[in-house]
Amino acid sequence: MHAYAVTSETSLAPYNAEDLNVLMTLIGPLRESVGQAHEHSICIIARLMHTFAHTQFINFCGQPAARLDVDKRLYNPREDERRWKVLLISVLDVALFGSLQSHRKSIDRVWVDGTVVVTRWKNFIDSLNKEWSQFTVFSTVMLAVDVSFLAVPGIDSNSVQSQSASQIIAYLSTLCAMGSLVVSLILGSQIPVPNHENSDSPEIFLSGMSKSLLGLDGLALIHSLPFALLIWGMIFFAAGLSVVIFHSTDATALGVVGPVWVMIMILIGWPVLALNNIHVSSLIKLFPVTPRTRRARRERGNVA
Repeated sequence: MHAYAVTSETSLAPYNAEDLNVLMTLIGPLRESVGQAHEHSICIIARLMHTFAHTQFINFCGQPAARLDVDKRLYNPREDERRWKVLLISVLDVALFGSLQSHRKSIDRVWVDGTVVVTRWKNFIDSLNKEWSQFTVFSTVMLAVDVSFLAVPGIDSNSVQSQSASQIIAYLSTLCAMGSLVVSLILGSQIPVPNHENSDSPEIFLSGMSKSLLGLDGLALIHSLPFALLIWGMIFFAAGLSVVIFHSTDATALGVVGPVWVMIMILIGWPVLALNNIHVSSLIKLFPVTPRTRRARRERGNVA
């Protein structure tokens, strides 16, 4: 069991490698009480045997259709025929910058056939807490930047149309940053963590979410809100700043800032497209240059 947990990422063991090391050091002294009426030793061994027997039971060990990997699903998932839900999830995933599907995949790794993969749950919770803690810091910084932007003389003046537009966009950025901050704090404080008194709390929570209107996609949407709201806040801030820049009457400033602005947009879009497996080479292949096109270009060149 220990070697299986160490060498395989899809081990069915109910404990991770570190916990198994601790259990091995605990079982060693218990060997001295074999054949003796020692209540404490019996209690410890019985508790471990219950855990291992329960794991074998839910994974159908010894049966023809036994689960060999923790990711393997033995039950066919119920197909949701509601097209509106599929369409809604697709639209929301785009609006949330793909984070909805990313979080859904993470949830599927810890919730298999209606049971929680205990060995992965702790890492899942730790990664979420770390992510939300970072978003809390970023949202606080973004909120301070938006407030400072609104405090710039002339931004809050309604006498100039561009300044009024930048003010409205800055308000939207501030609201998004505040929303990301509040949601991160709420999620960080309300996330279910297993404990000795109620070790079934994650399973109860995920089971309840799976029966909701959007199912586990709703939980993935909730987990995506801090990131998505923060990105929208940055987009609105960049849009408000661009309005102020490009409504400037100074041609010299536009000539200097304009090319830099375009370059920054290209550098931002490059990793976004690359991470979604969209490359310039693949886009060029969509518009192939045929021999007829080359001949037409050559003839135009000769005429010129």
